[in-house]
Amino acid sequence: MNITFLPSFSSKSKPYFSLPQAEDGEPLKPQQEKEGQRRGASLWPSKALSFWIFMSLFFACTTTWLTAELHAVRKQGSFAKGFRNELDAAKHLIKVKTVDFGGSPRFKEDGTEYVPGPNDGEAHEAYVGTPRREIDHNWALLHWGRFFLLTEEEAKSAWGDEYKEFWSPKHGGYVAALEVMHTLHCLDHIRKAFYPDHYPVDSDIHGALHRDHCLDHLRQTVLCNADLTPIPSRYYKALGQNYIDSDRPHTCRDFGKIREWVSERFNGSLKVEPAPGTVVEDEWRNGGPSGGAMGMGHGHEHGGHGGHGRAEEEGGKGVEGGHVPPADGM
Repeated sequence: MNITFLPSFSSKSKPYFSLPQAEDGEPLKPQQEKEGQRRGASLWPSKALSFWIFMSLFFACTTTWLTAELHAVRKQGSFAKGFRNELDAAKHLIKVKTVDFGGSPRFKEDGTEYVPGPNDGEAHEAYVGTPRREIDHNWALLHWGRFFLLTEEEAKSAWGDEYKEFWSPKHGGYVAALEVMHTLHCLDHIRKAFYPDHYPVDSDIHGALHRDHCLDHLRQTVLCNADLTPIPSRYYKALGQNYIDSDRPHTCRDFGKIREWVSERFNGSLKVEPAPGTVVEDEWRNGGPSGGAMGMGHGHEHGGHGGHGRAEEEGGKGVEGGHVPPADGM
């Protein structure tokens, strides 16, 4: 009887380790193995150094870019702090707030169009509609006294080397108006143009050409501001379609403080006096026959469009370029 003995394996046998091999599959000799280990170890500092160099360059470039962007923002200014081209003396007045716009038309179930009144219970100041004293009065309060004198330092800062071209010998100073006031005047001028019988044009320089100037100026102002507030359209069953709903909250500058400051610069505690020895006609401050706003060719604010004569007939308080007509019951 043949007995076959199978080899036995001890659990305590030594572990097996494969020999390091070269790229061609041949086992590495001890000396080659040590050299490979040294090369691998030497690569770690090199990789770490490359990583830190890359990160340093990345952060340096990012910092440089952010610094340049911040400098550009500071150079141009901002809506909340004032832009570079705005009058420095007025920038401290800027206060940003959220304003809910109103006046967007609505439609009843029968399709009748209407404009809802204010929801806060406060009296609504009228600026549109068939001409009446209340509307004229409200518009006049917005932009009366818009022209005032700048100091030489303010003029040079605002207009650069050409500031001397804007000297007014008649008024003994540098006459200016804030853009917001000029734009309001233009809007009021266009409003009056819709009612030529009520606001007859009595000046050759305040006719169609000036009306078109105001329209184009408003176009440029709107494009310049480029408000990005999304305006929705509301569906009305009576119309069978959507209609724009512009009664949305907007981010605005507080006009009230600006209006007060302009009044003070015009004829209040902050007004700049004309240069000594200059001959100044005072009618631009208190109103007069020309109805002119400082004689600047914009007399139709209350005069060139018939407003001055109408105000004199109805009575009113003296302001720049004529009178502010009183509201009904005032």
